[in-house]
Amino acid sequence: MLKKAISLVMVSLLLITQGGCDMANIKTLYGSDKLREAYPKVNENFNAVNGEVNDLRGRVNNIITTPIDGQAAAQELTDARGEHSTLGERLDEFDSHMADYASKFPDNAGAHNSIFRGKNLGSTPDYTNISNGSFKDMYIGDYWTINDVVWRIAAFNYYINTGDTSLLGNHVVIVPDTSLYSHVMNDSNTTEGGYTGSKMYTEGLEQAKTIINNAFTGHVVTFRA
Repeated sequence: MLKKAISLVMVSLLLITQGGCDMANIKTLYGSDKLREAYPKVNENFNAVNGEVNDLRGRVNNIITTPIDGQAAAQELTDARGEHSTLGERLDEFDSHMADYASKFPDNAGAHNSIFRGKNLGSTPDYTNISNGSFKDMYIGDYWTINDVVWRIAAFNYYINTGDTSLLGNHVVIVPDTSLYSHVMNDSNTTEGGYTGSKMYTEGLEQAKTIINNAFTGHVVTFRA
């Protein structure tokens, strides 16, 4: 879920000194928000988080390379607690806020099409959550590495209800990070017959089809545009 995707970054903000991106600067999602109202808030929140995480990374690196003790160490703890009496209390409040935030972001094609993440999803696609249309824990830019090829998510349900026979099933559109084959267009310097009449299509494309079917055996959708 979205909570998994952003919880580490959001919780890390708790260690930033006061005056950074605190709760007052995180835009709240309301149950009454329409999707077109919620998406800009989500993206703005991610931008705010990214900026503060970069600041935090520099500060943490400085702490690691420059050990502190005494008054300086106490000041670090004070910064981490913020306005709370203990760091644990602040973490608990943030966990509660994150649970509420995640519950307002739906698991469906429309919502997940609006977020770029770029996470490594391993080597085995979650066909169950693709088939049921929730696309749980999958976002644009996420990828699987199968047979040494990186397959990246480009869209969810992009071709739904399209084609000369409507495509109705839930699906993920993926693209490889690298080319799957290399082939001449024709043996001679000609474009006669166009792409579909070329050897690039009649012979070379079969190489790509084989690679794709081997990577996603039994799960490749065929339809006519």
